[in-house]
Amino acid sequence: MSFDPDTVDRDQRPGTAARRIFNLTERQKAELTGMSLSYLQKDRLRPEPRFAFKKYGRSVRYSVED
Repeated sequence: MSFDPDTVDRDQRPGTAARRIFNLTERQKAELTGMSLSYLQKDRLRPEPRFAFKKYGRSVRYSVED
């Protein structure tokens, strides 16, 4: 059985800590939050960004939970 660790719910793997799901693109997160795309890009440069994100190469993904 294989799984993607970024999308597995903690209830599916007993004994592991909760994991965030990072599958929203910049545009999706901007639309969802009502923020502009440039705001999200600038926010990532802050020491403590407002929204959790991960970079996969040049691609940026935001957390659904924030």
